[in-house]
Amino acid sequence: MPTVKNYERQVDNVGIRGGEKTAAPSEVALGGGIGESVAKFGAQIHRDEIERQDQVAFMEADRKLGEWENRALYDPKNGALAKKGKDAFGMPDAVAEDYRKNVDDIAQGLGNDRQKAAFMKAAQARGRDLQTTLSRHVFTEARQYEAVETESYIKNASDTAALNYDNPDRVDLEINKGRAAIVEFAKRNGLGAEYEKQKTSQFVSNTHIAIIGRYLSNGQDLSAQKYFEEAKSKGLIAGDDLEKVEGKLKHALTEGQGLRGASEIWDKSGPKSDLDPVQTDVMMKQAEKTYADNPTVLKAVKQGILERAQIHNASQRERMEGAASNVWKFIEAGGSFAGVRTMADYRMLPGKQQNEIKTWMVDRADTLKRRSDQDGDDTLYYNLITEASSAATSDKFATTNLLEHRTKLSKAQFNTLVGVQAALRKGDDKETNKLLASERVQKNIVDEALLSMKLDPTPNERTSPGKIEQINGFRRSVREAVSAQEARTGKNATDKEVQSIVDGLIIKGVTKAGVLWDDTKRVYELKPGENITIKVTDVPKADRAKIEDSLKRNGQPVTPEAITSLYRARLMKIRGDNAPPTDASGKIAK
Repeated sequence: MPTVKNYERQVDNVGIRGGEKTAAPSEVALGGGIGESVAKFGAQIHRDEIERQDQVAFMEADRKLGEWENRALYDPKNGALAKKGKDAFGMPDAVAEDYRKNVDDIAQGLGNDRQKAAFMKAAQARGRDLQTTLSRHVFTEARQYEAVETESYIKNASDTAALNYDNPDRVDLEINKGRAAIVEFAKRNGLGAEYEKQKTSQFVSNTHIAIIGRYLSNGQDLSAQKYFEEAKSKGLIAGDDLEKVEGKLKHALTEGQGLRGASEIWDKSGPKSDLDPVQTDVMMKQAEKTYADNPTVLKAVKQGILERAQIHNASQRERMEGAASNVWKFIEAGGSFAGVRTMADYRMLPGKQQNEIKTWMVDRADTLKRRSDQDGDDTLYYNLITEASSAATSDKFATTNLLEHRTKLSKAQFNTLVGVQAALRKGDDKETNKLLASERVQKNIVDEALLSMKLDPTPNERTSPGKIEQINGFRRSVREAVSAQEARTGKNATDKEVQSIVDGLIIKGVTKAGVLWDDTKRVYELKPGENITIKVTDVPKADRAKIEDSLKRNGQPVTPEAITSLYRARLMKIRGDNAPPTDASGKIAK
């Protein structure tokens, strides 16, 4: 069977054979040379550490230079590559000088010549690349700058030629300057004959089109047409532009013919003086007869006639208004009708208006009455206020001759309307709204009250005279009551106060008790000194609450009689009447 040998160290004494010698031990075996090996190992470590330090110092220096390069070239605001056009031209020299300075400054901070040598070698390579980048940028910008400046020069030549459209010599000079600029640009950039031909053709075409435009803008459509035909015959206008120019010319010639045709007809059949009426229908028939074969021109001629008629009528209206204003100023200053008849302004007015002024002045009582602020044609006044307030009719109101209505309006009504019209004519919306605000509110409140009394606030020709008088009487009462309050308080009445006045004026009470029925009237219908009896339920809630509070604060009993008596006194005050005196309880004093 297999056995495992038992290995034991066996030591035998073996003698040295004769003639044999053992080798002498080496110096290393005896420990010699160890110091030298250690020294060599230490020197290697030292060299590696120095090399590592040099490498780290190089990287730091190169990083600093790289950061400077990024700022110097790529900063979006101040970087060299952000400079455009001629601003880029001096960048290579400026950057190179700054680059050398930064390289020197960084190199001074290095610790030894090895580090400096490595950094300078890398800096030189970076500098060459930097100059290449800058040179490429400057080249691109120089070409772009040249192209932009050349284009601007050409456009300026074209614009100058157009501004001197009526000076053929100057036009030729500017066109030749533009041509020369195009030729030189093409030559410098090697763009070839085809570019030169196409660019020159477009420049010349654009210049002649601009000259035609100047003729048209100065109303010289016939000269523009002549110039176009000559330029077209010489092939000076590009084919792509011909249709566009012809369209503009056609439109301008139509307008020109229209103006000339309208002027000719106006001179023949228009008004001969500022006061003559315009016979538009006569002139329109002449236009239709003359231009029947050219509908487009006919339309322009008719438009020209209408525009002249509008100008004439507006001018005539202004003169008539001025004349009438002078007449009324003379009248209101106390002038007599005999004096009025001698006025040139009066004789200028239409016969109807002269008769109205005469009738108004001859009846001196009526004159004095209508000069007050209390009387006037309320229906007419509120119709005019409505016309002024509506966006659909405010333009019509702005052109209305208010002086034609002067004899039918009170001074206050007339002055209000004149102020509104002046604001509308100036286009002053703020002032218009300010003047109309109270009138609109008061009108709306009054209209609602009239409707509550089954009266139409907008009477027409079918409305009976009695109804019209009721409507006007109520409006007049409201205006008088509001004016009286404003005179007492020195302030404009608020919307709430106007509403309270209106509510009081429409209250119906008993003026005379009867056996079978009572005589009743509304407050606004009462005659001066006439009394009225009302029920406590007729007193508006807001007014009743105030009266009750006043009675309580004065220690007086709150009774229906006291409430109605005090409220009746207020109504009489609104009416402008002297109410019968009352005692502390509200009863009429004996």
